[in-house]
Amino acid sequence: MALLDFYEKIFDGVESTDNFKVCLENLAFWADGRHPHMTWLKLPAMLNDNELEEARSWFSKELKELLEAGSISVLYFFLREFRDSVGREYSDLGVSFYPQDSDNWPYTKDCVHSKSDLDSGYLKNLGVVCKGSNKPDFLSSGGYIGFSLAYASLIAKELCKNEDIIHRSMNKNIRVAVGFTSGDILEIMHISNGEISFVRKYA
Repeated sequence: MALLDFYEKIFDGVESTDNFKVCLENLAFWADGRHPHMTWLKLPAMLNDNELEEARSWFSKELKELLEAGSISVLYFFLREFRDSVGREYSDLGVSFYPQDSDNWPYTKDCVHSKSDLDSGYLKNLGVVCKGSNKPDFLSSGGYIGFSLAYASLIAKELCKNEDIIHRSMNKNIRVAVGFTSGDILEIMHISNGEISFVRKYA
């Protein structure tokens, strides 16, 4: 399944008014319609009820550290990959920001980078299901990348409702993007004058 198709469905989810889990369910039903397999429907079911609250708590702590360095022009939620004890890949979410907007981000070094990762239970479980020995081939690539990016995008949407972020957007436009450190980057939102607007850009 083409990742470009996943991107468009992720953008649809970010722009919708549905809650986090419903957006993941809609993505799973769409993927199942393209390549039928019951495993798709397991992916949204793995989302823990506390996942969003844990992410908010993590982001609040990270934000205090990041904001000490000054203003924000770009918020980048990135997925770094790790391996578990049996060698399966999984990703975890980090966040960095760029004080100055640049066409070169996120490939420049002029960012303020947080060393702490979310420790997401959902992303770990996603790696187990999509990278396990019995997975279908299309879940291995499309499922792993697509659902990791969907999770990151939906989390970013919720976290950027933070009052401090909204307040800082009164003075400067803030771009919001998600992606893997190895690529597959989606720019999903702009925040300006306290208002969130959606964009659809990928690289």
